[in-house]
Amino acid sequence: MLSFFQSCGNGILKSLRITILFDKWRISRFNNLEAEKDRARTDQSFFVPVEEIEKNDYDLSINKYKEVVYEKVEYEPTEVILEKIESIETEIQIELVELKKLL
Repeated sequence: MLSFFQSCGNGILKSLRITILFDKWRISRFNNLEAEKDRARTDQSFFVPVEEIEKNDYDLSINKYKEVVYEKVEYEPTEVILEKIESIETEIQIELVELKKLL
């Protein structure tokens, strides 16, 4: 089994204290691998059987094995969005006229 770990954010740990805590967390998880075997491929880290890696020509790209869950996003109708934009634009124009009067 091979364990994949995907870093969060920009992948940079900001301080030595965070790095030490992070390393202790990883070591404690490494020492308890049985508990790790049931992690889903949507989790931040997970195991992949060696046979599957061999089948993929030893490609270790996390995207090859990680399952991505896409959430459907509902937007307001286009007409409503355009009305809001027009309303904001009207407010901007009114404020611009007031600003020009002050100059």
